[in-house]
Amino acid sequence: MKFIYSHEKAYLNDVLFIIVRERITRVACMIDGKRLRELREAHNYSREQFAEKIDLGVSQLWRYERGESDATADVLARIASALGTTADYLIGLTDNPLPNYDNNGLQPDEVALLSARRRGDFREVIKLLLPDD
Repeated sequence: MKFIYSHEKAYLNDVLFIIVRERITRVACMIDGKRLRELREAHNYSREQFAEKIDLGVSQLWRYERGESDATADVLARIASALGTTADYLIGLTDNPLPNYDNNGLQPDEVALLSARRRGDFREVIKLLLPDD
């Protein structure tokens, strides 16, 4: 039986953590492209603007919206965060696009305002609060 020194054990733990982390981030998820496109458009992002916001190529975003490519867990989290929704909604596990609150009785403009505030997009909040005239 071989004795493992504490520094070797720490190194092995680091290696195992890296392996686990890499496997978790490589998990692929099929995004509901229709939901993604509808949320992006509801937030008034062009495909180019949104791709830049989430640090993704425009063509890759297009593939997600058409259901032609799976997203990694990392990309899915960035998309959900930027759109003020949940990953569960984007992959079709729930029909409620709003995280942690029920949208019963809220108007679409109120939902957009809350979503913008939750993601910290204060320019969008101001834009939604000011009248169009």
